[in-house]
Amino acid sequence: MFHLETREITKGPEPPEWRLYACVAHFNDKIYYFGGEDPNTWELTNHVDFLVLDDWHSQKILRLSDDEQEWIEMGKIEEKQTDVAIATLDGKIYITGGSDSSDVCNSCLCFDPQAPPDDRISRISGLNCARYGHSLVAANGKLYAIGGYEQWICIKYCMLVEEYDPELDVWKVVDQIDDL
Repeated sequence: MFHLETREITKGPEPPEWRLYACVAHFNDKIYYFGGEDPNTWELTNHVDFLVLDDWHSQKILRLSDDEQEWIEMGKIEEKQTDVAIATLDGKIYITGGSDSSDVCNSCLCFDPQAPPDDRISRISGLNCARYGHSLVAANGKLYAIGGYEQWICIKYCMLVEEYDPELDVWKVVDQIDDL
């Protein structure tokens, strides 16, 4: 881990499993780790410690403890997705798009770490353009989904820029990428 104050790098605790294409969010001085693929089996996961053992799946979201010595379970989500995008906005972590190995997803979730455990995860409106491998940016009280792929085999780019208004729970297309 890199410490801004001392500008030093130290080794933190290993997550329960390493994942390809996982996302990390830093929020309220905590580190959250979401999604990805098992590098050994290429099975999709829905959380950092999603385990694949005879089709048994754990569905946990973990965050690094305050003392940075262990990972703490924070909740569970349903989807098995990889290549999602995440961003923090107004005290919440938003999870958008991704792929479930056969389809590209437009689904979006909101994770509220401050809510009671059973109410931490909620579904929000889906993206207009299903996409994975995209960027999600928070700015001026809105979220922006930019780029990514519309098809699983990386042959078609999503050229739309979408804006999410959390007050209205609506995604709208605000721009288009002309050329890559």
